[in-house]
Amino acid sequence: MRLQDEPQQTSSTHGRRISWTTGSFVISFGLRFVSNVILSRLLSPELFGIVIIVNTIRFGVELLSDVGIEQNIVRRKGQLDRDFLNSAWTVQVVRGFILSAIFASLASPLSTLFAVPPATLYLMSLAPLLTSLHSSAIFVLSRTLQVRERNWFELRCEILAFAVVITTASLWHSVYAVILSTLISIALRSALSYRLPHAQQRLRLRRAHAKEIISFGKWITASSLFVYAAANIDRLTLGAVAPLAALGIYGIARIVSDIPSAFASRLTHQILFPAIAAESSAARETASAMKLRHRLLLLISVASGILASTADFAVSLVYDQRYSQAGPLLSIILLATWFSINSTLSEAAFLGRDRPIYLTTGNLARLVLICLMLYPLYTAWGLAGAGVAIIAAEAGRYLVTAYGLWRLKLHTLRQDFLTASAFTATILIGCTLRYLLGLGYPWTGL
Repeated sequence: MRLQDEPQQTSSTHGRRISWTTGSFVISFGLRFVSNVILSRLLSPELFGIVIIVNTIRFGVELLSDVGIEQNIVRRKGQLDRDFLNSAWTVQVVRGFILSAIFASLASPLSTLFAVPPATLYLMSLAPLLTSLHSSAIFVLSRTLQVRERNWFELRCEILAFAVVITTASLWHSVYAVILSTLISIALRSALSYRLPHAQQRLRLRRAHAKEIISFGKWITASSLFVYAAANIDRLTLGAVAPLAALGIYGIARIVSDIPSAFASRLTHQILFPAIAAESSAARETASAMKLRHRLLLLISVASGILASTADFAVSLVYDQRYSQAGPLLSIILLATWFSINSTLSEAAFLGRDRPIYLTTGNLARLVLICLMLYPLYTAWGLAGAGVAIIAAEAGRYLVTAYGLWRLKLHTLRQDFLTASAFTATILIGCTLRYLLGLGYPWTGL
């Protein structure tokens, strides 16, 4: 199979890709947010806490041996042949089967540890296998910078997932409805992937291709493990030591606070990283991508600052009184946003320059700081302490990624200072207006 050559990168093509990515993300987020609000009304905080624990364990199992199939396909130099895609897909399927078996074997002890029904974990153990069955054609779209096609595919899957979860949860007010709808949505996404171009797959594994995938993927594996642990150790720790109702409130705040980073991640993996990997002149395109990173970072920082200064109002408008503390907690956690989106947007340079070690070390730093700070701060200050631990951990990750960019001779301190100033100024202006209007501060009600 021979892929079409990528057209010349211009500001107009970048603009169209950003528009497609932004538009699809906004719609996707809207669907997930509405779904989340509906589920919070159908389920009590305790049941919502169970959903959070089950999904957190699922994500951990899926990242247990992530060898970076997508990254391998996007970054591979030269012609992308069918044998390589089949080898990558075969590794993906075998991995999914093994992970589902591991998940099922751990279901009983994990249900005891977190006090959740074991049947919920046994059902969710099917998720890694169903996920692994999707075609590698999804990643080929990213490699060839077909941003519109990739986002349109993901958007169709999100619409179907929304319809499935709302229908199922409305008919059956139970955590099992959420789990079954999740499995159905994953299966539908895998099935739809075979309607994409170049979607044919065969179980075939060539030793040279497997060696290439694993050689690059070993850093992705380590980074993924640290990403998962750093992003979810707070949920698992609180699931073990805090009431499920408190975990449900915390989960609402974390779901919303992850939105800016999720948007930055989509921009990174669908636009910045493929653009760098596709160019023969890595230095030139990396510099161009870093300028684009500056504009994106500024935009997301200002938007996040507005949300941080109004989070309590936003949550009170859409969630009922049982989740009222999620708003003030969200305003605290959002103070970590600038660090997280900065680090996420920097990933493109590390992957494009074949330096994933900085991803690994950055996420390791975040994990270590959370492990050291989360429990003592939660014990001292409750959920507010957990939010402070998140801020410190993201700051530590940023310091490592900033050092990595400096080692690659990518000087971003000036743009980092400007965007951090814009983020801080937005929050200060918002809090000042609240004070003058007698509305208090966004974290007062925690």
